[in-house]
Amino acid sequence: MAYHINDLFQACTPKEEQRSRMLREIVKKSAEKTEWKTDASLRLQFKKRLLQLLVAGMLCLLVLGGGAGIFSLMGDKKAFAVYAIGSDTEITEAGVELSTGIIFDDGTQKGEAMYLYVQGDNINTIRYTCKNQYMHFTDMTEKRQSYSMEKQFTVTYGEKSQDYRYLLVEWLPENTVRALSDADVTIENLSGELRNDMIVMEVTFKDGSTVTKAVAITIQDNGKILAKLKG
Repeated sequence: MAYHINDLFQACTPKEEQRSRMLREIVKKSAEKTEWKTDASLRLQFKKRLLQLLVAGMLCLLVLGGGAGIFSLMGDKKAFAVYAIGSDTEITEAGVELSTGIIFDDGTQKGEAMYLYVQGDNINTIRYTCKNQYMHFTDMTEKRQSYSMEKQFTVTYGEKSQDYRYLLVEWLPENTVRALSDADVTIENLSGELRNDMIVMEVTFKDGSTVTKAVAITIQDNGKILAKLKG
């Protein structure tokens, strides 16, 4: 019986390439099909559907709880990197234009502006602080508290680095969308505070050492998001 159960788990567990492709397709399809103004009920429905799809795709992996180290960065025990969900693109100092969402001049959005996750080893906690806008936090493993429309929160990461990928931070440009919806303005002539933001990440490792990084966010004239790593 054990042999047959193991074969079943192996068959249903998606490989790394399949998991990445699954995440990309979920965000891509959501971006193609979803347009709305800042209507809370519609945004909530979208997020619930997105999370349901993510959970379905990762279920076998989470049940098994195996593959320790698959997602962790090798070598440096204090390695730390930030990725954008959807394309699994690492956010670096050179900057990356995100493809998961776009903001229009009339305040409507298509897709989601930005979802982040981190990869690394031996992370104890990360305190996230958003300078101008707001954030959501969702734990796809359902082991941690969720946060909604917050400026700051602290997330405990712990020893299971394979879980880090499923700890999702969403950036919410609510102030910008509201300003575009309520006033006769365009993205191009918004104030700097409404076009630029920064998510600061204060990382504490298991040994007590710390490092501070930040993702600088810019809404470009075309409504797409440019993200750069600082620090």
